[in-house]
Amino acid sequence: MIRYLNLILCLLVLSGCDKDDIRTLRVDLNFSGDLDSCVVDVVGLYSMSDWSGAVSCGEKDETMGNFVYSLYCKKEGRDTLIYREGFSSLYYEWATMEYDGKDRDMVFEHTLLVPYVDEDLRLVIECRKGKEDSVVYDGMLDMRNVRKKKYDDVEMRYLHKAQEGKSRTLDVAILAEGYMSEDSDLFWSDAKMLAEGLMSESAYMKYSDRIHVRGFFKASVTSGASDPSVGYKADNVLGSSFGVFGSDRYLETFETFAVYDYVGEYLVDVFIVLVNSEKYGGGGVYNCFAIGSVESEDWVEVMMHELGHSFAGLADEYYYEGETSPDMYSMDVEPWEPNITTLVDFDKKWKRLYDSKEVGLIEGAAYNAKGLYRSESNCKMRELHIPFCRVCNEAIENRIKRYIE
Repeated sequence: MIRYLNLILCLLVLSGCDKDDIRTLRVDLNFSGDLDSCVVDVVGLYSMSDWSGAVSCGEKDETMGNFVYSLYCKKEGRDTLIYREGFSSLYYEWATMEYDGKDRDMVFEHTLLVPYVDEDLRLVIECRKGKEDSVVYDGMLDMRNVRKKKYDDVEMRYLHKAQEGKSRTLDVAILAEGYMSEDSDLFWSDAKMLAEGLMSESAYMKYSDRIHVRGFFKASVTSGASDPSVGYKADNVLGSSFGVFGSDRYLETFETFAVYDYVGEYLVDVFIVLVNSEKYGGGGVYNCFAIGSVESEDWVEVMMHELGHSFAGLADEYYYEGETSPDMYSMDVEPWEPNITTLVDFDKKWKRLYDSKEVGLIEGAAYNAKGLYRSESNCKMRELHIPFCRVCNEAIENRIKRYIE
């Protein structure tokens, strides 16, 4: 009941912030330093068109991600919460891991899309660290610095259309990366295949009348992604590269601002970067974007797995015998990912399904053979060519409903 009262309050606040129509405010951030001395800088504020994102004003522990941000506007002299959402970032991964050649002076880009109302706005960002949350940014957004940004032209095509007349939709974008001008037809073929794969998944199929999937094409100068293992430097649109954080198959881009620039004024809820490379690789960062290569007959399955990370906040469910990852998961804290549990707060996970014997409780998940549990023996977050399990499907559906309801 409290959750729905908060939702109603946020709707009332948003509708009453002296603006007939709520727009979108793009907030570009830089993250640097380690977690104990994290520095967050606001480096860009840009006004966009109508707001199409989720309405999210629930309790903080209802959000997912390594970070949670809260947006407040001034109402009658006091701060009133108007939006709250969680996210993860490549910065957090970098800050919590050690690897050969780690550059300790890296700066990481991140973009937030928030409701833009004609009021003074205060942004608070907190980092989840074990049992404690720490504030890494708390400041007023200087609305005098809000600008309209000019974007390069991009070719856009619909790959799947929501039913006409639906006002609230989930908007998915597939971006071409490492496709040269002569590869245009190849990209549209790959993008169509990916869109069909997405809409064949049961959770997305269920709401197919409320989902737009668009493809966006910009030509790269050279093909594929950079690959330090063979000394290849690609001249592509988004700067994607293998070998991220010392892992040969970890494919990512650090140019987050360029990802958002790519689609210009189009409103996008879910970003997927499709890389024209035959080398296996990919990644998915929650509430940021998924990225993957067109490497083999399995590539669509890989992208569905990575989208599980980036869209639904799902954890990997695989592990190797004897493996532990104490730096990633503390066994005395309930993970924020919906498909794994330490049993510290099982009530917030799938206990109702477990009590009714609809799913199980199986030890071994998220790179830990002991102490972390999953709900079923197999799932797409554990192995390709396996359907998403009941718990993961529910998590995906819940995310979709936040955008369309």
